[in-house]
Amino acid sequence: MHSWDRSARGASVNASPGSGGQRKGYGAHIAIYNVGCAIYNKNEKKRRGPKRGLRTQVKAESPKMSKPHSRTPKARRSSRVLSFMKLCAITLVAIYICVPFIIRLFPALLGKVVYLNMVKIPLFVDLKNPGEVVNHTVNFYLTSEEGVTLGIWHTLPASRGEEAKDKDQRWYERSLADDNPVIIYLHGNGGTRAVDHRVQLLKVLSRAGFHVLSLDYRGFADSTGQPSEEGVTDDSVFLYEWVKARSRGNPVCFWGHSLGTGIATNAARKLQEKGNPADAVILEAPYTNIRDAGAFHPFGKIYHIFPGFEYFFLDTMALDNIVFPSDENMKMLSSPILILHAEDDHVVPSSMGKELHEIAVNSRHPRHVKLVLYPPEFGYKHSLFIKTPNWERHCVSPICQEVKEEGLGNNVKAGSPSLEPLHLLDSGHQQKVANPLENILHQPHVTKEDEGSI
Repeated sequence: MHSWDRSARGASVNASPGSGGQRKGYGAHIAIYNVGCAIYNKNEKKRRGPKRGLRTQVKAESPKMSKPHSRTPKARRSSRVLSFMKLCAITLVAIYICVPFIIRLFPALLGKVVYLNMVKIPLFVDLKNPGEVVNHTVNFYLTSEEGVTLGIWHTLPASRGEEAKDKDQRWYERSLADDNPVIIYLHGNGGTRAVDHRVQLLKVLSRAGFHVLSLDYRGFADSTGQPSEEGVTDDSVFLYEWVKARSRGNPVCFWGHSLGTGIATNAARKLQEKGNPADAVILEAPYTNIRDAGAFHPFGKIYHIFPGFEYFFLDTMALDNIVFPSDENMKMLSSPILILHAEDDHVVPSSMGKELHEIAVNSRHPRHVKLVLYPPEFGYKHSLFIKTPNWERHCVSPICQEVKEEGLGNNVKAGSPSLEPLHLLDSGHQQKVANPLENILHQPHVTKEDEGSI
């Protein structure tokens, strides 16, 4: 203790509080003592500095240095979006992995994917009133077997359009006996007979002078029953025999597109086995068999990297009796065959059309088989033939003329103007149609030997 502190204490003790002067001296000593303690404490704090705990506490309590206790709204939204994206990614991966196992356990599900008959588009077309989308057309129904009713459109040749006004289905049925050939149109998977590109083809064939019967197989559109390979084949055979019984010898041809090409070759083979071969078979964007088509289909490509792709998908189609073996059928058919394929087809590669052509050529006399290839510049892809200018004049009309006058399986005289623009692949030659930017009518034929110059 400092000397001044002790003297102050002594003075305060020795002073007697009895008199007034003594009281005054006592109070002065106390004041001096308090001032000295305050000065001492202040100097000690400066020398030692503040305590660490206190310094931390002050720093934490400072409003400038403190951290926010909650995130901003923008940060919270970003976090929620990120969490949602992670959840979606996990869900998609789980579905991707589970689908093959589910399909293998339940093969019928793959049949739904092949036929897509549950997709009944377009939605707002009255199939019972086809006049809304195509002229001189009547809707009617046939029962192919017990419990199976088929919805069908019959489109007349355009030349008889005026005559057909206000006529009933009976009149249309009798009209099949006129001098015009008949095409039974077998469409691809999904949708109804009212899908736009199918309707456009009906119009083109009608203007070319054909009766066209557009069939919705069992389970499609307003037809009853459930689709199967045997069932849709039987439906096509039934309609062919029904038409043939009323056509009085006029040619009756199958025109199949995509999935319908497999149905067409199945039906043609079945008719041939019954001793009544089809008058002609026209295949638009055909595949060799459904297994090969599945491997190249955009849906199948998604699972190409999946281990066991063939086991889970391609082998499963056979378990559900879905084969459509056009490659095998072509070896047996004696009917004239015309194959149409675009080289930029992104669903069924044109190599399959070429393979079918080769099979047919090597199986029978080549004059019964013809192939038309359309280069990528045309932009036809899988089902856009009818949307290209001049396709009707330069392709369909010559085909129709040949079917009408000479039969698809017969050789046409050299230099025939009707077939000049077709650039058909026949007698084993490979030829391509001309570049659309040039005059199609004046393009020379290209043979296999000339392919390298294309």
